[in-house]
Order: sequence, then structure tokens, then C-alpha cells
Amino acid sequence: MRDGGTDVRTPDGGAAEACPAGKPWLTVPVRVHLLRSTIESLDASLDEAAFRAVLEQASAEWVQACIRFSVERIVEDPLTAQQEQTFRSRVSSGFQDSRTLMRDAMPVGNLLEKGWNVMVFRNFTAPASGVYLGEIQSLLWSEKLPPMAPPGDNPPLILAHEFGHSFGLRHYEGAEPHLNLMNAEVMQTRQTARGLTADQVQDARAQVATGDTAATSP
Repeated sequence: MRDGGTDVRTPDGGAAEACPAGKPWLTVPVRVHLLRSTIESLDASLDEAAFRAVLEQASAEWVQACIRFSVERIVEDPLTAQQEQTFRSRVSSGFQDSRTLMRDAMPVGNLLEKGWNVMVFRNFTAPASGVYLGEIQSLLWSEKLPPMAPPGDNPPLILAHEFGHSFGLRHYEGAEPHLNLMNAEVMQTRQTARGLTADQVQDARAQVATGDTAATSP
């Protein structure tokens, strides 16, 4: 751990245990950013304890790769008035580039320079509830499902999937994709999408071993 970070333990308390897959544990340092905004959809509602529970569930999906997570810090990050004005203007004009909309509405001045950053917001007008943006070294995760989905909370599995992208993994297109954590339809297959191939484990561990996120979004 670094900077007094705290381990996110696996459900069975296995952070201090030998990895069941027989590999050395690798640790992902994470800084969590709870967005603060006068725009209700962007203003995170989860408190620190609630998000730690989400991250614990997401991290459980990576035990099979002997990857665990350490919270370096949880911070509250307010958006600037200019960011909010730009966001409102784009939404009202029907701006179509959802990736740019999401990227430009995120705080970027308080990033963990070497490590992983998770931006937590309440909801988003874009058709996504999670994305990895390599250009700002950040995973974006929404507390709620996107507008076109049934009302409800966004599952921690989506955060686990986006961590996979930050580890350099692309969407899985092999046999039985519904069983793989990295399949492109992970929201629809969330009841079964748990597995990783040996190659995915190897590639993810290689990226985590560098101590930093993938430079580009797969």
C-alpha cells in the first residue's frame, strides 16, 4: 500500500491470504473522486462507506487474477462553474459525442498521477453507466443505470468491467462471451459474465505490474 491506503478485502477477507489461483497478489492503488455539482445528475449521492462496499464487490471479480485493490484516498471533487455551464449548454443543444461530454465534465486537477482514478457520479445523459478514459487516466462509474435502462442502481460488475479496460483488456469476442467479464454486452449478461481467460489474466497482470493504467482506452 502507499500513502496510508487501505486494502479493499475480498468477501472472504482474503486480501491478506494466499491468492487461490496460486499467483502473487498484485495491488491496484485507487483514488476515488466523489463528484460534487449543482447539476443533480452529476452530483454523487454515495458516501465513502457506500462506495467502499461497491468497490469491494467489483474487486471480488479480480480475485481470479490475483489482483486486489487499495484505496489511496477518497476525495470530494467539485466541478467548476465553467464545466457545468458547458455541460448544460451541450445537453440542451443535443450534443451527440457522449464520450467528450463525459470527459469534459470530470475534474482533472486532483488525479493520482501514478495509479487508478475512479470518478463517481449519480447519473449521466449519455447511454453508458461506465467507461474508461485513458486520456484522463480515469474510470467513470455512474451510481444509476442510464436513462434508457429500467430504473435502478448500476451494478458493481460494470465497475469491474471498466477496471478490465484500464488494465488494457479489449472486449472479449471468443467462445461463450456471455460467461466473460469483458464481453461487450456485460450489462445484459451480468448474471453470468464472471470469467477471464488465461490470456486476459496474463495481460491484466502485466499492466497492473507497471503501477499505472493503460495509456489508451481499448
